[in-house]
Amino acid sequence: MTSDQDGILNKPSEYALSFEWSSQRQGVILSSFFWGYVILQIPGGELAAKFGSKLLIIICIAVNSAISILIPVSAGLGGWQLVCACRVLQGLSQGFLYPSMHNIIGKWIPLQEKSSLGTIIYSGTKVARQYYVSARCLVRSWSECVDVVAALGRCRAPLLLLFTPCPGLARVRAGSAHLGTALQLLVSGYIAQYWGWPAIFYVNGTLGILWTVFYIFIGSASPKTSGIISEEEKVYIETSLGHVGVQKKMKTPWKSICTSIPFIALIIAHCGQNWGFYTLLTEMPSYMKQVLGVDIKANGVMSALPYIAMYVLSFPLGFSADYILKKNWLSITACRKISNSIGQWGPALALIGLSYAPADTAIAVAILTAVVGLNAGHYTGYMLVHIDMSPNFAGPLMGITNCIANIISMIAPLIAGAILVDQSFFDWNSQRQGVILSSFLWGYVILKIPGGELAAKFGSKLLIIICIGVNSVVSMFIPISASLGGWQLVCACRVLQGLSQGFLYPSMHNIIGKWIPIQEKNSLGTIIYSVHFKDPIIRYSYKYRYS
Repeated sequence: MTSDQDGILNKPSEYALSFEWSSQRQGVILSSFFWGYVILQIPGGELAAKFGSKLLIIICIAVNSAISILIPVSAGLGGWQLVCACRVLQGLSQGFLYPSMHNIIGKWIPLQEKSSLGTIIYSGTKVARQYYVSARCLVRSWSECVDVVAALGRCRAPLLLLFTPCPGLARVRAGSAHLGTALQLLVSGYIAQYWGWPAIFYVNGTLGILWTVFYIFIGSASPKTSGIISEEEKVYIETSLGHVGVQKKMKTPWKSICTSIPFIALIIAHCGQNWGFYTLLTEMPSYMKQVLGVDIKANGVMSALPYIAMYVLSFPLGFSADYILKKNWLSITACRKISNSIGQWGPALALIGLSYAPADTAIAVAILTAVVGLNAGHYTGYMLVHIDMSPNFAGPLMGITNCIANIISMIAPLIAGAILVDQSFFDWNSQRQGVILSSFLWGYVILKIPGGELAAKFGSKLLIIICIGVNSVVSMFIPISASLGGWQLVCACRVLQGLSQGFLYPSMHNIIGKWIPIQEKNSLGTIIYSVHFKDPIIRYSYKYRYS
């Protein structure tokens, strides 16, 4: 057992090592990977273009593999702090991965095969997600380390695609990547049970180092530098790409990129994907164990099913997208939007269904399998849009979106940890409750008088949008604020809500004066303002407890 204060191992047994870290500390450990990961995302694309994608991928896999071997020792010697340091370093090295891969994909994959091969590659390249999940075995007891999946189990096969001589063979090899992840999930429980959870890190780290040696000798960043494919193959790839990948180096147009509305939409899509996926990824095995009561061996099998589904669905989704584009049934933009909708809206609806489903193992696993399986759609969605937008700058584009999206990934486990705290209620006395309830008015009164002037100057619509938008966002963060900062931070949130709501009534009066005819002012005005009292009716229909 360990102390929650330092997380240093005291000594249970050789294979049943346990670290009793709180949910909040677990969230810090899980998110620490992204503290380093986001730093090199944007420069990663430029570095890949300057030093070559092959070199950066070698550094990424080698560093992550070596640290993976050291993590169990770090947990015992330095507690959660040293584990966080290891994961920050892993994140730093993995900052090169996606920009480098996008750079390589732009040079290796023929345009007519982009959807199918791109889907298969990205269905197996979640190295960051694997290490992200691997930390669960440290923050829980070894009996929960079935969540651990080898980071390199997902990246080995897809990266083979980058230097395989035959496109058809490449497709088969790359397609095995996600199946490899599923197989690893199946055996993780057995590894943990018979050899202890540290063995998972040792095995994966060793495999990663072996893969790195293999890639050094036969990997290549482009067909032009490859020594293992035929001249005919080189001509086929370069001809199909046209000018892509063979143009002279150009200066990255940062201003045009950052002011592009379609690119901003791409950032939002990437952020939404990361928020949902990383929250699900970290909590799904724990949900199976704690809510469904699934034992370690069955947990491994059931945790593998969603990834098997994603592996299976990645083939028809990718090939269907290419077929549709070849037949000119849809434009590239429409095809990407439909694929992305399948990959993000499908899982969202399934998760909503899970929240209303009974606590039945079969139903829950079926829904979770659908959630992860349908998520394969995003691989032919936003993941390929970077290359569609600008093949020559696909690396920097991916670096920017991945940087911002992984800031969201960094927040996700912290929020999950704050929500899943062991203490359900807050021991606040009646006086403190009164301060919390009144703090809204401290901000509310400040902007009442200037609110009318601001509404006339900037427009009532804009101010109402700000009011509702700010209040909604702050409302979502209040439970987390209560856990992280206590009643003081809750008061600060409510003051901010009050400030933003200072615009509301003056703006509404302004709109009513412009929209409602004089003969209908009494009736419609009454209806509008009476609706405000729906909130107390709904609010007091439920009982809130502070102590």
